[in-house]
Amino acid sequence: PESTAATTTTTLTTTPYKYTCMGWELNARSKPGPRSVNLAPLLSPSHLAQQATDLNLKLMKWRMIPNLDLDTLSNLRVLLLGAGTLGCSVARTLLGWGVRNFVFVDNGKVSYSNPVRQNLFNLVDCEGGGKDKAVA
Repeated sequence: PESTAATTTTTLTTTPYKYTCMGWELNARSKPGPRSVNLAPLLSPSHLAQQATDLNLKLMKWRMIPNLDLDTLSNLRVLLLGAGTLGCSVARTLLGWGVRNFVFVDNGKVSYSNPVRQNLFNLVDCEGGGKDKAVA
């Protein structure tokens, strides 16, 4: 069987809601005028999750592991052979340690029994015969 590989990275996505902040600033003519800032990218779930992980790693470095090199961890590229129960657990643990770039190699499809054991998948991934595990 042919293997399917996909790269998973964290990206900022905007929410369907438009969060804006309104304030007053001096404009080009030195007159006070309104200024609007779009806050939606800062409130997206993926951005909030990334901030929470980064804060957790900084606290771990400060309290327990002062020699932890967070930049090296975030720039690592990891090849995971298999996206089964063990591969999903390893990927989730690496995400908790700040690793952001993964390549999954797995030729299987997500079945209805997988989301219970494999936390990277949900029931939507099983529909229609199942998505490829490396892509889902």
